[in-house]
This record gives sequence, structure tokens and C-alpha cells, in this order.
Amino acid sequence: MTTPRVVATPIAPAPPVSALRLLTPRRVPESLVAATLPGPGRDRLTAGEVLVVTTGQQPGLFTGPIYTIYKALSAIALARRLEQEWGIHVVPVFWVAGDDHDFHEANHATVLNGAGLPLRIVLRERPADAPAWTMARERGGPEILEALARLRGETPNSEFKEAVLSWLEAAYRPEATLADAFAHALNTLLGDRGLAVTKPYAEPVKREM
Repeated sequence: MTTPRVVATPIAPAPPVSALRLLTPRRVPESLVAATLPGPGRDRLTAGEVLVVTTGQQPGLFTGPIYTIYKALSAIALARRLEQEWGIHVVPVFWVAGDDHDFHEANHATVLNGAGLPLRIVLRERPADAPAWTMARERGGPEILEALARLRGETPNSEFKEAVLSWLEAAYRPEATLADAFAHALNTLLGDRGLAVTKPYAEPVKREM
């Protein structure tokens, strides 16, 4: 089996300060702040006029493909770089696309099993004639407990495993929607690093859209 190789990808230099003439720091609408999960990122959104670096992704089981986490980390790193070089407040914002309804993309996660081989964990399949709920309405249901049990039972043990499982179990619950579970997990993981996790599918935002 080929061992994966990690290749550093440095962030490109920030645009010159003259580019600021094209950008105007603004106050973030209260509706968007209300739809943002608690944490340092949301606090900074309320602190006055700011710029934001945005990224986002539709919800996925157990936060979905790993590039989702990379996108969030990249937004954090870029916001810090711009803030340092431009001398203004820049907040990284992650847009949780809970209005996405493609359950086929959100109902599974692929991890490595104890043998180091890909293991596909599927929450459940949606019947062809079933309502196409958005991920903001699709709940984990009892199947989420079975998916978590497979994740626990079929992945290798490590010093990190219990912490990772506890993190996911706190977010992915039967009564939680896949969008809310995704947002909760991402906020728990990266909220303390300044990421503002926003739920644009929440009622305060929808009233103004």
C-alpha cells in the first residue's frame, strides 16, 4: 500500500494594501450574526466594521470529505494573513449550505478501517419517491447511532480515537438535522480558532432574503 505524502501548500502573498480601495469594511447584519454559532468569530462580527473571508460547503455525514476541513482552515489562515498585513479586522466565515437537498452526497462518509482500506459508512438511502428534504430538514434519525457504532467498531484504535468519537457523537444525534449536526461539529472543532460558522438556512436570515 502506498503511504500518503503530505505536501505543504503555502498561502500566496496578500494583495497590496492598495487593493483595500476596492473593499469597504461594513457592519454585519444582525440577522446573519443571529444565525452564527457562538464563539470568538461571532463576537468579532459584532465588534464593528469588518471584512470577511468566506467559504462554505453543503453538510455531510461526519463533516463530509476532508477537504471541507481544509477549506475552513484555509479561510482562517487567509483571514489572519490579511488582518496582519492590512491592519484591519478580517473574520473567517463558513457558510453551511443547509438548503442543499442532495442527500446522495450527504448520506455517507469514507474513512480508513483497521486494515488501512477505505470504509464507506452510509447513513441510509432515500427512496426515489421520498420527499427531497433539504439537509436543514433531514434528521439523523436512529440510523445515525448505527453509523457511529460502525465508525467506532471498524476504525483502528489510536490515542485520538475516543476524542474524535466524542466530538462527533455530541453533534450527530438522532434528533439533529444533518445541517445542524454539521454546523455544530465544525464550530466545536474550529470555533475557538476564530471561525464564524453561519447557518444561512436559519429563520432570521431567510426573513431578509
